[in-house]
Amino acid sequence: MNHLLSWPVHRPRSALLAAAAMTIVSLALMFTRLHPETSFQALLDKTDPAVVAMGRVLEQFPVGNELLVLASLPDDAKQADPAQLLAFADRLQSAVARDESTKSLITHVRFRADPRTRAFVEQVVIPNGLYYLDQSQLAAVTHRLTREGMIEQLARTKDMLAQPGPAAGGLAKTLAKDPLNLREFLTSRLSSLTIPGGGAFNESNAAFFSPDRRSLLIRIGGVKSSNDFNFGRDLTSAVQRLADAENQEHLRLDITGAYAMAAHSAEQIKADSISDVVTTIVGLVLLFVIACRRPIRLFTFAFVPVAAGLIWGFGAYAMIRQTITPLAMVVGGTLGAIGLDYTIHFIAHYQEIRATSSSVADAVRRTIRELFFPSLAAWLTSVIGFAAVAISPIGVLRDFAILGTLCLAGAWLATLLVLPAMLVIWPHSREASPFAIRFEITGAIGQWIARRARRILVCSTVVIALLAGTLVVRGVHFPLDSDPMVMHPQPSPPLDAQRRIAKKMQIAGGSLIVHLHAGSPSDLVAQSHDVQKRLDNEAVRSAGVVNSFGIASLLPDPCTDAKRGENINVVRMKQDFRAALEETGFVPEAYESYTAFLEKLAAPGGPPDASILKDYGDFGQLLLPRDVLDRGAPATEAVTLLFTNAPMETRDARETALAAVRDALADLPGVAVTGTATIGHDLEHAIHRDLPRFVGISLVCIAAYLLIHFRSIKLAAMALLPIAISLLAVIACISLFDLRITLLHTVMAPLLLGINLDYGIFAVHAYQSSRDQRDLGGHFPASFAALIICGGSTTIGFGSLVITSIPAVKSLGWLINVGVGSCVLATLFVLWPIIMLSRKARQTTALRETPVAG
Repeated sequence: MNHLLSWPVHRPRSALLAAAAMTIVSLALMFTRLHPETSFQALLDKTDPAVVAMGRVLEQFPVGNELLVLASLPDDAKQADPAQLLAFADRLQSAVARDESTKSLITHVRFRADPRTRAFVEQVVIPNGLYYLDQSQLAAVTHRLTREGMIEQLARTKDMLAQPGPAAGGLAKTLAKDPLNLREFLTSRLSSLTIPGGGAFNESNAAFFSPDRRSLLIRIGGVKSSNDFNFGRDLTSAVQRLADAENQEHLRLDITGAYAMAAHSAEQIKADSISDVVTTIVGLVLLFVIACRRPIRLFTFAFVPVAAGLIWGFGAYAMIRQTITPLAMVVGGTLGAIGLDYTIHFIAHYQEIRATSSSVADAVRRTIRELFFPSLAAWLTSVIGFAAVAISPIGVLRDFAILGTLCLAGAWLATLLVLPAMLVIWPHSREASPFAIRFEITGAIGQWIARRARRILVCSTVVIALLAGTLVVRGVHFPLDSDPMVMHPQPSPPLDAQRRIAKKMQIAGGSLIVHLHAGSPSDLVAQSHDVQKRLDNEAVRSAGVVNSFGIASLLPDPCTDAKRGENINVVRMKQDFRAALEETGFVPEAYESYTAFLEKLAAPGGPPDASILKDYGDFGQLLLPRDVLDRGAPATEAVTLLFTNAPMETRDARETALAAVRDALADLPGVAVTGTATIGHDLEHAIHRDLPRFVGISLVCIAAYLLIHFRSIKLAAMALLPIAISLLAVIACISLFDLRITLLHTVMAPLLLGINLDYGIFAVHAYQSSRDQRDLGGHFPASFAALIICGGSTTIGFGSLVITSIPAVKSLGWLINVGVGSCVLATLFVLWPIIMLSRKARQTTALRETPVAG
């Protein structure tokens, strides 16, 4: 073992060449294999049906992949002028068609009902009218198709045609198309149907106006999925550019939708990643300026091995995975600050040992020998924290833990391989104090703590007791934040625009979606009707779900009696119709096409299945997946959109609505409730499930390892004491300030256990390796300097998260900083006084037991 550890000392250039080769290979792997994870399912729990369903919706359904532009009249406009809104929309549509760089990105620009959608009534609803009728309406239609019923209705039609007035011409045309007025039986059904975000679909040329007609919703489809962040950015910027250019009326424009949110998130995450690294480096430089008189030298030797180790970790990660999650992308600086613990301790102890060593090589070998097992313990305890998180089924946490484990492994190996080689070949290493760490200050602090150890310990105990007492009185509670929007960068103009659209259009959709999967297109229609029937109850309505839109809103239930037309004798009906026409003074030959229509109406065949919707514009785009729309695959998958009476931005509203919907649909096969509200609820459940498990696994594994490492319950307990105090401080911070716990906070406790134990381990190692109080005092300057620099670097690393734009990450940074800061203070003012008092007591006992000569 000693020979292997000494290899970088004996062959420093070979070690550096090997490290350089590993770094080049790792960089090549990073740039050629790693790309951002864009799949929704890969970020969360793939075993959760809601996550799987939401992933399908985002990846396969056009309804989840549209850019929405809300054009609104200025607030100071006194009267609503829809003509201005339509004129802008027309210009925008034309500009997209003309712009070569934009039209290749876009499949459609719509701000009114598709003509094919309006044709749905004529081509589907009316020919299959018998299937759309309830029993009373069916009885009335059956009577109207008898000879007596026809004569009665034709007589009424003739009277209406005889009435004078300006509307007579239009009425005549309408009655000529439907002299038996059979459309009236479908009027109530059709009038209740609206396109989400638009008007009634049977209106002529219906535009997607808000109820006050002061806003117009423009829906823009893209050729690629919104999971493609680069495409979403290009599409959003192109539409924004054209919309601004065509906004001659100075309308207010709000742009949102999946593409806009994905583009905004990608840009902000990229900016956060850069700021995280930059602020961490700047902060570390300032820390080193304070800690030593040669900060650039210290920073270089501390940072280069860690940077190499992190690159190795990313390279190893790229060998097993080709995608990287947003959380992993923004933690490079944070992992670097943690990795600095290893190099800082090595350098601090090297400077202490160099003063009494005959050569640089001897000092480096001694430092490696003395710090190998403590640094191994510090690395293993950190890895245990990450490994506990790695068992999570939630992809974003699991990948973060895997990457953290690999990067810290790389940083530890680089500390033992690169740093010793750098010290050996560096000419200034021969100086007695090559890094000029301010040991003289730390030595004075150590003497002050040693003289006042008992009083410091009493004061610290009082503070801890007051903190614990406050928690007992106030109570310990962990308020949860199940809103998935805290995982998005904020402020978010697309998110604000989404709320504005919900308010202006008086719909709040998207929070709840029902995903359906059936064996055939006909079964899919039946399944949709089962969903609609289950949701049509008072419990669901009282929970805030006021409307739904799905296949059942458009197509009749195939379970309806398929032989409805058998009560109508088609041959006799045709004869009766001609006779009734003659008897009431109409010309039968003029109604041959209507007679053919009656024949089809009376014998419609089977009811239409879900595949028919692909030919009808908005309906297919809203409800069916792309493989049905683009490739003609059978429609065996669809969504039903649920709408609430208000945006579900509060936990109580989300929980109430979701519970009601899930209870209503609980035992329906092939049906999954999804949407942002559902995902938020399941994430909250994951927090309840995973946080105790992560903490428990971490504590058991760390305690077991420390017992093996120190071979003493007392020493293991001493090493665990600072982390116990820091956990108390974090719990107090959460409980007393009502900080809300999110999904990301599940990684906080195991990370704190792993990171903060380094301080206790190195302090106990100094205690264990010292022979007496004087020797312990000699170890204190290096240990204290390393404690302050390591604690400061970790605080700076996680502190960089505080300036990110993602609320959940920002909160995580604050709380971990509380944990790290309190652990450093506990090590300095609790553990070190205990160590000094214990060493003093042992030394006094030994002196008493030593026999006196003579």
